[in-house]
Amino acid sequence: MTKQLEQGCNDLAVNMDDSLAQRLMLFSEQLQMPLWLIIQNLLLADWARRCASFEVEGFSPPRIIPEFAREQLEDGTEQVITGESLWNSLVEVYKKELIAQKNNIATLEAA
Repeated sequence: MTKQLEQGCNDLAVNMDDSLAQRLMLFSEQLQMPLWLIIQNLLLADWARRCASFEVEGFSPPRIIPEFAREQLEDGTEQVITGESLWNSLVEVYKKELIAQKNNIATLEAA
């Protein structure tokens, strides 16, 4: 493992959002799999979906990468949205996408 990857893993462990850590640990317990495997396979699944999307639809940053959106703070600086705020935002975005897909399928089936 490279020094950069090792440092990144250490930073992840130290700086991980508490709510995400709790979700990951619960998932790990429920599946009876080690935490590193849960994180690794979730990343692989997500990146594989992105790769397939890029290959089929082309690269579209605003739609493809909402988890790196920034918000402006009161002091004028920007920060990447994360933690529970990002979780709630992404759940809503993905629900809307799934509803739209479901409606499109229903429309096609009715035609």
